[in-house]
Amino acid sequence: MASPVRVLGAIIAGGGSRRFGRPKATAEVGGLAMIDWSLRALMEDVTDVVVVGGDPAVAESRGLGHLVDAAPDGGPLAGLVSALRAATDRGLHGVFALACDMPLVDATVVRALLRHAAGEEVVAPLGPRGPEQLCAFYPSACLGVAERRLAMSDLSLRALLKVVPVRTVDVAGITEPAEAEALLMSVNTPEDVPKAEALLSARSRPAEPQPAP
Repeated sequence: MASPVRVLGAIIAGGGSRRFGRPKATAEVGGLAMIDWSLRALMEDVTDVVVVGGDPAVAESRGLGHLVDAAPDGGPLAGLVSALRAATDRGLHGVFALACDMPLVDATVVRALLRHAAGEEVVAPLGPRGPEQLCAFYPSACLGVAERRLAMSDLSLRALLKVVPVRTVDVAGITEPAEAEALLMSVNTPEDVPKAEALLSARSRPAEPQPAP
């Protein structure tokens, strides 16, 4: 089911993966490369998906376009700016940005956020520390603000969300795991891999039968 607004899906794959020790995009979690979990989450509702940053060969091997970060060492903000420029050039309403290291995010979450993506607000899930910046819809209208902050080397996405309109969506309970903190977890270290795999395994198990009343 395509989104009611025309959106560019942007898998944010840049960064040095210093804590993880190797490129996270192609590291496997639950038998699937992390970038492929992100692609699965986006492709049901977003018809145009690109990879931003990282190794262009990773995108090419999946038949996806690749965008270079708008500035070197600009962090996720540089990736977002690059994606917003591409969306603007294509006449799209905005970008759904999803980090390549969030394998618990699925199409249910993306769809729940895109339902609210008709205006000029960023639409982000509400996590335990506020809006989650790397699983969010960004309207093309916020490109100018993002570009100015990148030019000033103010690279915090959390700070960006304090100066643009934001709608938060409570995603707790819409899919397994039911808790937003687990659902929005990032796999930052090798120790996070078994935690994510346990959550994915629990999601795939059939529900326990309930006793008859």
